[in-house]
Amino acid sequence: MSFGSIAAYKGSTPTYKALIAAKYGKLDVSLKNIEMHKDNKTPEFLAKFPFGKVPAFTGADGYTIFESSAIAQYVAASGSAKDQLLGSDIKTQAQITQWVDSISNELQHSVVVWVYALLGYYPWNADAVSRAQTDVKRVLSVLDGVFLSRTFLVGDKVTLADISAVCALYHFYTVVLDPEHRAPYPNLNRWFETCINQPEFKAVLGEVKFCEKQPTKPQAKAAPKEASKPAKAAAPAKEAGDESPAAEKPKEKNPLDLLPKSSFVLDEWKRFYSNNDTRPTAINWFWDKFDPEGYSIWRVSYHYN
Repeated sequence: MSFGSIAAYKGSTPTYKALIAAKYGKLDVSLKNIEMHKDNKTPEFLAKFPFGKVPAFTGADGYTIFESSAIAQYVAASGSAKDQLLGSDIKTQAQITQWVDSISNELQHSVVVWVYALLGYYPWNADAVSRAQTDVKRVLSVLDGVFLSRTFLVGDKVTLADISAVCALYHFYTVVLDPEHRAPYPNLNRWFETCINQPEFKAVLGEVKFCEKQPTKPQAKAAPKEASKPAKAAAPAKEAGDESPAAEKPKEKNPLDLLPKSSFVLDEWKRFYSNNDTRPTAINWFWDKFDPEGYSIWRVSYHYN
């Protein structure tokens, strides 16, 4: 019997948390892949999930909930492995929640800035990527130290803490951490491989393919060269007595040239944005310099961001 379904975009690793928890709890939870910025913006969807966010869970009884950690906790608490995944006493429960929250908070931003930028989902910002790499290395070092004396994060069995941590680290292991960059973390690697080879993880993740070579900054594609145009034939020389050449047709004026010159210099904004932190430095600069008489602001929604 179906316990419920989760709506999410294809490849959403936060959604995997609840799906893996469902496997441990022997619950039938299905996944419905949706088209972002279309299916999650319909009146029907927003009536149940007012922020339009995914993953979004709908139970067989009509119960709805959003936010990946909340869904995973609800699914874990509803299945036969509740005590294992969430803990059977208040101290164990607090430790599990501690790891679920801290790892998500420590790694979520770095995934967006570094991994998603490499995949082309977000703009590349060299300074931000450098900081994200430093942050990730710090977290990996902490976890490697934890697993020096532990098999799992809390206790001696897989809990929701391990499930959440594997999902948070999934893109790092599959996209950016090649053998050279995994080498400093042998204890963390052992734990990660132990988890992903459990039947419940495999049922959701399949065979995890580790990164073989860390990709570099995406290269901008060069603009195609224009085909060389054949030289125009020389105009025949005018003979004596020919009429005077017609006056050159005046160049048409660009309507935008008729507008008052704006105090906001777009190139200056591009340079400042590229060389500084977005928040608060670049954003504050933008609003200080922005000229509403010369420019307007448009909001554009993209798929999968």
